[in-house]
Amino acid sequence: MEKLMHAMQEYWSGRSAGYSQYNQEEMQDIRRENWRKILVSYISAAFPDRSPGRIRVLDAGAGPGFISILLAQTGYKVTAMDFTPQMIDQAKANAGELSGSITWVLGDVQASEFEDMSFDVVISRNVTWNLPHPEQAYRDWYRVLDTDGILLNFDAGWYNYLLEPEKRLAYEADRENARQKGIEDCNVGENFDRMEELAEKVPLTGKSRPAWDVELLWQIGFDSVQADEAVWEKVWNEDEKISCASTPMFMVFARKPDVKDHVRLYWGKRSVTFLDQKRRELHDPISWRWLAQILPELPDKKSLKILDIGCGPGYFSILLSGLGYDVTGIDLTPEMIEDAVLLAGEEGAACRFLKMDAEHLDFPDQSFDAIVTKNVTWTLPHPEAAYREWLRVLKKDGVLLNFDANYGMVRNERMADLPYNHAHNVLPRKALAENDAIVRQLPISYHKRPAWDAQILGDIGVSSVSVDFRLSEKVFREKDEFYNPVPMFRLAVRK
Repeated sequence: MEKLMHAMQEYWSGRSAGYSQYNQEEMQDIRRENWRKILVSYISAAFPDRSPGRIRVLDAGAGPGFISILLAQTGYKVTAMDFTPQMIDQAKANAGELSGSITWVLGDVQASEFEDMSFDVVISRNVTWNLPHPEQAYRDWYRVLDTDGILLNFDAGWYNYLLEPEKRLAYEADRENARQKGIEDCNVGENFDRMEELAEKVPLTGKSRPAWDVELLWQIGFDSVQADEAVWEKVWNEDEKISCASTPMFMVFARKPDVKDHVRLYWGKRSVTFLDQKRRELHDPISWRWLAQILPELPDKKSLKILDIGCGPGYFSILLSGLGYDVTGIDLTPEMIEDAVLLAGEEGAACRFLKMDAEHLDFPDQSFDAIVTKNVTWTLPHPEAAYREWLRVLKKDGVLLNFDANYGMVRNERMADLPYNHAHNVLPRKALAENDAIVRQLPISYHKRPAWDAQILGDIGVSSVSVDFRLSEKVFREKDEFYNPVPMFRLAVRK
């Protein structure tokens, strides 16, 4: 696929001047206003209370800049990305005085280097069909979109006729119609034979679209996914409608949901079974193993104030409170807080519980001597912001202990041979599928952990981070109902 990507770069570099001329013609006729209307209508509907200058747009595969220029003229904050320097040079020239107001980026739309949640809108036109890894592009666009951000992808089955005889006949009929009517044929030009050679090798040439796109976007975690297969009627001019009749352009629209709400609702539904499990786990030998991973890392003080972040039904809070520590447990899910209060009452534990967002703590600076958290970071839309908050409320010389796993890399084979009473066997398939959907929605799932966590903490300014990769073998000695089939790690951070 690397050779194919390089061949594509060479081809489009050579086509940059001709494609730029095509964009210039679009800017001079009815297509300019057609495209502006449809783009602005979707963006305005998605962000009715924001001015264009407060909306961040990524034009993924910008080519000679038609979409980027159009949106910059309308006032949007535009970043134009393409994988060939020649295309970016053409786009800058076409933008003229507007060039300075657009951010130009040379890069691969399948694996960009933008930070998570950097954009409100991602737009792509005539790009996905020629990508060696289109599914990676869609996942990356999900990653860089902010909550409630939207994706608008305009594309077509441009070269499906190479594999389907009926479509080949329709394609040839378009060529003849264009010749008879004496119009410009957008499918005839320099090096088009070479493009056909390359198109036979890309995966989407053999897919049924936009059905393929819609299904993948749902799997990735987008919602409100819909396809407009008549969008070509709204944006093309009459010549394009004739010469491209057999390859009509479609638009796929998708929205990135508020994953935090999804996480909260999911764990609210899971709270009852989770409470029963933690009630049993408190009186299992595994509890002493967990304490053995916590206690040696705590500050050497008799009296400690400890914050248990994402406490769930209060498992860590109750264990540590029973040793005499002053413990506060917080959780985003109201049902979990209710269960924690109930379970602490049953155990005679003196800890307190508050409903609170792990990314936005309602505590003064330097409030706690220690923070413990288990299986929480992977559920957070903005884990880097959470780390900053956790360190903010931690006292000088305090310690943060984060027990987590790289759940985004889970494979189904790890779930085999679990005991009959394990959560993965007790829970309905629908609940497990919903958990998988949440994993796919979260940007952290696509990072290599805990290396990513250590880098983020280093960027924040933490000088002491230690990682224990052997946590699972120390805690999960039996494959029982409390066993975690995904290898866990422990991050110990000292402030």
